[in-house]
Amino acid sequence: MSDLVRESDLTWWDALSLIGAQRRTFLVASAHTAAATEVVLAGGREREYDSVRFSLPPGGGLPHRIPSALIGSGPAWSLVTELIDLQLTIETDAELRFSDCLPVTTHGPIDAADALLVAEAIRCADPARVDAALGLTGWELVPQWLRDFAFGASGQLTVTVLGPGQVGAAGIGTAQQLRSEGLPGAVVCMLNAIALRSGWGLLSPAGQGELMCEPVSALSLQAMLNAICDPIFTREAA
Repeated sequence: MSDLVRESDLTWWDALSLIGAQRRTFLVASAHTAAATEVVLAGGREREYDSVRFSLPPGGGLPHRIPSALIGSGPAWSLVTELIDLQLTIETDAELRFSDCLPVTTHGPIDAADALLVAEAIRCADPARVDAALGLTGWELVPQWLRDFAFGASGQLTVTVLGPGQVGAAGIGTAQQLRSEGLPGAVVCMLNAIALRSGWGLLSPAGQGELMCEPVSALSLQAMLNAICDPIFTREAA
């Protein structure tokens, strides 16, 4: 990446303007840890990209003003490196090893409302209440990922790619995602990875109010981040 320039007191729309979001395909990525939230905005122009990166306090929503941001540009491969850096930030904070991966589960899609009900029962640490919740949902067992996720993820990595001019969708979607609690279901992302005690999992909607969590290795997640960058460097995205 070329030399970075620090800007202060930017609005969200200023940041999107700096990456050319009105005329280019662009990417919104965020990494959430206990320490902070890192946000990267990037707009592609064939073999290069422009980016804005800033940090927010943990658990905060999208502010009206971004106090401080790094503005930069670089070759296409550098964006992949930047996204992997977000992943590594989460892994370091969550103390995950590179080989960590959620155990494979045979539990298929689950209803999001049922998941919230069972998660609340787990947090109460009352086995009888958990059994009652399972009876209501019709599940035999609690999926291991949900048992961990009931107490919150150690980190979360989300990446969304949007078409030129979709700045409104970017603002609304990111604001919803930043202030979401529990199971995020309101935001449509190309990638939504959660870091739990046992490793990474991909959380995704499965239609009709259902969601799935599939185990993914750190290496596979890096490969996905690389593939996600492809659409913003097409000829049409220039």
